[in-house]
Amino acid sequence: MFEWVDVPFEWLSSLLGVPGDIIKIPFCLLCSYPFSGILKRLPQAPLLRNAFCILIGLIYLIPVHHLTTGTYVLLFDALFTYFTAALVRTSYMPWIVFLVILGHTFYSHVIRYVYPSDRNDITASQMVLCMKLTAFAWSVHDGRQAENALSEYQKQRRLKKIPNLLFFLGYVFFFPSVLVGPAFDYVDYEHFITLSMFDHPRDPMETQITPHSLKPALGRCWRGVLWHIGFLFGTSLFPLSFLLGREFASFSLLKKYGYVIITVFIARMKFYGAWELSDGACVLSGIGYNGVDELKRPRWDRVKNIDPIGFEFASNIKGALEAWNMNTNKWLRNYVYLRVAKKGKRPGFKSTLSTFTVSALWHGVSPGYYMTFVSAAFIQTIAKYHRRFFRPFFLQPDMKTPGPFKKVYDIVGIVATNLSVSYLIVSFLLLTLNESIYVWSNLHFLVHIYTILCIVVFNSPVKAKLNKVLKKRTEKAEFETYKTQTNFSDNDMVNMSIPDPEDFTLAPSTSK
Repeated sequence: MFEWVDVPFEWLSSLLGVPGDIIKIPFCLLCSYPFSGILKRLPQAPLLRNAFCILIGLIYLIPVHHLTTGTYVLLFDALFTYFTAALVRTSYMPWIVFLVILGHTFYSHVIRYVYPSDRNDITASQMVLCMKLTAFAWSVHDGRQAENALSEYQKQRRLKKIPNLLFFLGYVFFFPSVLVGPAFDYVDYEHFITLSMFDHPRDPMETQITPHSLKPALGRCWRGVLWHIGFLFGTSLFPLSFLLGREFASFSLLKKYGYVIITVFIARMKFYGAWELSDGACVLSGIGYNGVDELKRPRWDRVKNIDPIGFEFASNIKGALEAWNMNTNKWLRNYVYLRVAKKGKRPGFKSTLSTFTVSALWHGVSPGYYMTFVSAAFIQTIAKYHRRFFRPFFLQPDMKTPGPFKKVYDIVGIVATNLSVSYLIVSFLLLTLNESIYVWSNLHFLVHIYTILCIVVFNSPVKAKLNKVLKKRTEKAEFETYKTQTNFSDNDMVNMSIPDPEDFTLAPSTSK
């Protein structure tokens, strides 16, 4: 019915040598800019604004991507969540929604895995919607709880009543994020669509969004375009398939790692480009507005999903993960990790295991995902060991002031993190077990071997010795601080028989 839509994409496909379906995503993201400009200039009529969001979202899904059946999938998930949240009033309601929606998303991944296709399917949109709907269910649940039982985050996002169905569907099909995200909470959408997050102009027909968003939006737009151009040209020079060939296997080990770092960086450009473009469209529409900073300048990071500089120059795995797919990390933390833990208790192993399991199921069934996640869990553990036992030696005894070699430590951390991340992402990109093992074997499994050695070392007597050394350093620094605060001199210590600093320990309440 909409075959005519494919004509320009087929022409571009032959021109660029890229499948037409891949071109459709950046095309829709770019189209979101003029549509966002229209949206922000519509009259102050929430029903009209919601209808516009739904219409454009459906145009992207059905005429452009031919995902009619996929749209029914999204609609089923949305209506199931809406009516379950409205009708089921027990504490199990959010868990019912979570299990059904995540299970349905996983089922779609299984179908895609069993029947692979080069064409775009609904799984990416369903993954985004899974985050939105599960968060919505928890927000409704929190709205039924006593205020003193909620955290500040939960208080800000709770819903005391079920929203209008048109509002809810506008949230589901919000066009700047319907294809690749970002995901965000329903309250953010409601405050945006009703314009309550902005200053109210005097004239009802006047443009409601007072901060000018064109400049920050275009900044994200051109960055997104550049990332996509870099990806298109880069993959022709450093294709992922080259890692599976004999020529790569013949390289020296150093050259192999260099090639992997460059290849994986180019592969990441696709994600950088898509998320920068979608973020820019959200900024232009106004939903990216996040108040003002201390200098009264508008902030546009409410739904920001990627920080390429923060990721590429992270000095540890934790920093890299926080800069990547940021809204997914927020979802996992606030609606899995913290929700699994019992009230009043700190999240423990159960929360960590649940978060890992949900993240894995949410991504799909390909072995490469699980290989990356399992490996990353261990690497993140040894990164914590390094930060705890090695980093203090690059600080002054007060554990705050950088030492003379702290910059060296930071540079080594950036290089090691980038190398480890590139090594791990290989399996995330290749997806299959055999291909991932093949590339890792050509890299001599060095990152895995180093990880295992560190786990062994840090669970041996070495750990106790390092703890002892660090404790002495800390106690000595505390003693020097104590001397300064009490105006003690070295002579005073001798005359009063004060113990040697090496043996000095402050009271437990102070040392904590």
